[in-house]
Amino acid sequence: MAQVPVSSSIQRSVEEFEGWSEIDKELYCPSCSVGTTAEQRIVFHTLPNIFILHLLRFGDDETRSTHTNDSVIVNGCTYDLYSIILHKQLTEEFAHYVAHIKHPDGWYRFDDRQVSADSPARCISLIVHCAFS
Repeated sequence: MAQVPVSSSIQRSVEEFEGWSEIDKELYCPSCSVGTTAEQRIVFHTLPNIFILHLLRFGDDETRSTHTNDSVIVNGCTYDLYSIILHKQLTEEFAHYVAHIKHPDGWYRFDDRQVSADSPARCISLIVHCAFS
């Protein structure tokens, strides 16, 4: 799985994911044994109906990824946010997941057996693991 540094937005992260990056190790020519560097790029040739992103909330330097919109554009295709899954690490041995799902009449929070209405702005501010379609 390719990773990009935490960016200021999801849109920027997708753009960085598709950008050029240097390959970490030096490559050698088998004929002349000369070493060289190389670059690689990941490009989406076809796009899926559902685009799932796994986002890290913080970078190594504690910079925070933020997103203030409920859509992201990938190669001209707009994906609309419809679910967010939050991972809560409560102790070293115990973690908990909470889902926020978009329904035609609003956002809902699913926490085990408890379901409650939620605000769109609050959900978008919580984005960590999310799915766009």
